[in-house]
Amino acid sequence: MSTFQRPRRAWLHRSKGERFWRVRWHGLDGKRRERSTGESEKRYAERVLRDVEAEMRREEEEARARAADPAAFARIEQAKRPIGAHLEEYLAHVETSARSRKHVQALRRNLESLVRSTGAERLAELSAEAVARCMQAMREPRHVDGEEKPGLSARSANELRKAAASFGAWLVRAGRWESNPLKYAPRLDEARDRRRPRREISTEEVARLLDVTAGTTRRAWYACAIYAALRRSEIERLAWRDVDFERGVLAIRGGKARAYDEVPLAEALAAELLAIRPKGALPLARVFVSSPTNRRRCYDFERAGIALEDDAGEHADVHSLRATCSSMLLRAGVPVPLVQKILRHASPATTLAHYSKLRIEDSARALASLPSFAMPKSTSLEALATGTEDRCPPSAPSDLRRRALSGASTCPPVLGAIGGASQEHDGSKSKSEPELTRSCAPLHPPARGGAVLRTVGIEPTTRCLKGSCSAD
Repeated sequence: MSTFQRPRRAWLHRSKGERFWRVRWHGLDGKRRERSTGESEKRYAERVLRDVEAEMRREEEEARARAADPAAFARIEQAKRPIGAHLEEYLAHVETSARSRKHVQALRRNLESLVRSTGAERLAELSAEAVARCMQAMREPRHVDGEEKPGLSARSANELRKAAASFGAWLVRAGRWESNPLKYAPRLDEARDRRRPRREISTEEVARLLDVTAGTTRRAWYACAIYAALRRSEIERLAWRDVDFERGVLAIRGGKARAYDEVPLAEALAAELLAIRPKGALPLARVFVSSPTNRRRCYDFERAGIALEDDAGEHADVHSLRATCSSMLLRAGVPVPLVQKILRHASPATTLAHYSKLRIEDSARALASLPSFAMPKSTSLEALATGTEDRCPPSAPSDLRRRALSGASTCPPVLGAIGGASQEHDGSKSKSEPELTRSCAPLHPPARGGAVLRTVGIEPTTRCLKGSCSAD
C-alpha cells in the first residue's frame, strides 16, 4: 500500500491492489470522508485533490459567514434554490392565511406570468426593472387568430405589480431577502386607461328596479347592496345569525379583507329581510339560497329601464349599487369618514375617487347654500371701489350731517394747486383757500407740522396731507 499525503486535511490514498487513487479528508465535523478520483496516475489524481481542497475552503468560508451573520448566510443558501420552490411555498402560505381560492389563483397567474416573462430562475434575477418590463409587455397589443387585440389595461398591469410586491415582502419576512426591490416598480395611471368605468344608478332607476323585482327574493338581494353597500360575495355569505333585528346591526364575516365588520341595519332593509325570512330559520342558514346570475341581473336592469351602458361608455352592474349608496349618503350631507366606514374602505381616497358619483347639480346646490353678502342698493359699485361715497361721518356737526342727508355736497368740488385758490368746473366764482378750509374743517381737521392740503387723483373729495404728521 502506498500513500501520498499532502498538507492540510486532504490527501491521496491508494490501497494495495486498487487501481484508482482516492481522496481522503476530514470535514468540519471531524469525520473522515473519501472520494474516488477515477485516475490511476497520481498527477491526474492531484487535479481532483485540488478541487476537493477548493470545496473545503468554501466550506470554511461559509462556516465563518454563518458564525458571523446567520441571517446573511441563510439568505445566501435560499438564493441558491430555484424560484419555483419559493413561489410554491409563498402560495401555500397565502392559502393558510384564510385567503379565498380566487385570490390565490390570481396570485399564481400573475407570479407565473412574471417568471415566464422575465425568464428568472433564481431570486437574484428578480428586480423592479424586470417587473416594469413585464408590465409593459402586458400592455402591448396581441394577435389572436390573425386579429389584433388590445393589450391588458393599466389596472391588470398594476395587479401584477401588486402580486410581485407582496411576494417580495413575504421573502423579506421569511428572511430570504434583505430588502424588497420589487415594490419600487412604477405604478401605472389607471385613470387614463379605464376599460370598464362604472356609473351611478339614479334613485329613480333604483325605485324601478325594486318594483320590477317585487315578490321575489331578488328584491331583498338588491336591497342589501343599496342600503348596506354589501359586495356580491358578502351577500352570498350572509347568514341569518348575521342579521340582528333587535340591535339593528348587520354583521359581515369574511369580507374583502377577511375581517369582521358591523354596519347599521337600515329600516328599509330590515323590512325586506323580514319579508323573506322563513319560519324557524336556522342561525347558520344562508339568507339567500341562490344569487341572481349575470344574465338574470341584465334582464332585471332592462325591465327597470336601466341602461347597461350609457352614452358616456359607463357601465351599470351590481357593484354600481355600492356607488349609488355612497352618492346618496354624500348628497345627504354625511361626512366622508362616515361614508368610508359604511363602505368599509381602507382609505377615504378610495371612497372619493371611485364611489362618489356627484354631478354638477350637486355642486350647484352646495354653492346655493352659502350665505348671501348682497351690496346695499344705496351704494354704487364705483363709490365702493374708490372709497368716495361722500358719506358724512357721525362726528361731523349736525348742520353738515343734514346737508349730507339732503344730498348737498359738504366740501368744495375741486381743490386747486397747493397754496392757490379753488375753482368750480364751470368757471364760476372761486373761493379763497381760508374760507374753503373753514367750510370743511369738521370733515378734515387742520394738519399738524405745517402740512398743507393737496389734490390727489380726480375725485373731488379725496384728499391727503402733503408732509408727515407725528403720531399721538
